[in-house]
Amino acid sequence: MTDLKITVSVPGEHSRTYLFGDTPVLIGRSPKCRLSICHEAVGRELCKAWIEGDGRSVRVEECPGLTNPLTMGSNPVRGGLVGKRLDLNVGPLSLSFRPSTSEDNYGATSSAKSNAPRRIASALAVMAILGLGAVLAFLPGAPSTTRGVVDLPGSVPLPTPQSKPGRTAQPAQQAAILYSRAVELLSRTGAGPREKAIAAGLMFESADLLKLGGDSIETSQRRREAENLKRALDLSYRKEVLALHRHLEKDNMDTASTVASTLLEYLGTGDGHAVEWLEQLASSAPDRKDNE
Repeated sequence: MTDLKITVSVPGEHSRTYLFGDTPVLIGRSPKCRLSICHEAVGRELCKAWIEGDGRSVRVEECPGLTNPLTMGSNPVRGGLVGKRLDLNVGPLSLSFRPSTSEDNYGATSSAKSNAPRRIASALAVMAILGLGAVLAFLPGAPSTTRGVVDLPGSVPLPTPQSKPGRTAQPAQQAAILYSRAVELLSRTGAGPREKAIAAGLMFESADLLKLGGDSIETSQRRREAENLKRALDLSYRKEVLALHRHLEKDNMDTASTVASTLLEYLGTGDGHAVEWLEQLASSAPDRKDNE
């Protein structure tokens, strides 16, 4: 049997290879694509790929309305391409397409081929934030058991305080007001990741104002408190990213959509393409269930 082998390469990380026994395969940024690539250079729907009837060549056709074109070398792909191997690019990403027989896949894990939709967090996101265990999990080798590339931020972005005390206030007075706002946010019943991120940002701002006022001891204490809060917030965020990776790998889409909703609370609106991808994933489980 001939499968479609797609290799995705992102600068700074190991390339990942995905096998598809059932084609065509829709590739794009949307979580609903069979190969979902969460990267700002990739369109919502980038292209379709499938094995030609002879089983020895692959065809790739671009989707209409692309902002970043799919290219071969410096030439945009227009109307599709056919070949025994196609090496294409979109932005900084490289995508390689070719047919692959069972002999080519010798040594792959038993679950390396499946037609069920499944996704993971990419090496770029996971290696950066989950440490050595994630590095070992993403070493090059047999074709992947998963089919999604998710480029998530490595830590929780802190929002800039939306309003500050009046400019006439002294730095120490401004710092006290901002710190009291942070304490009030943290004291709320059921304070979530967004409230904690806002509070951490207010504490850092408060520490900077104290430094302007020349209070070095209070500045150090305030900054240490802010750093501890941020560290705890990043740790819990990384655990959620790892959970998302685990559930997507096992195709537990209902649970993955719940984790995606939780991650949105951490990220707010700080990272555009990642937030968009998570929003789509968070709402995708009911659609999938209706279509099954």
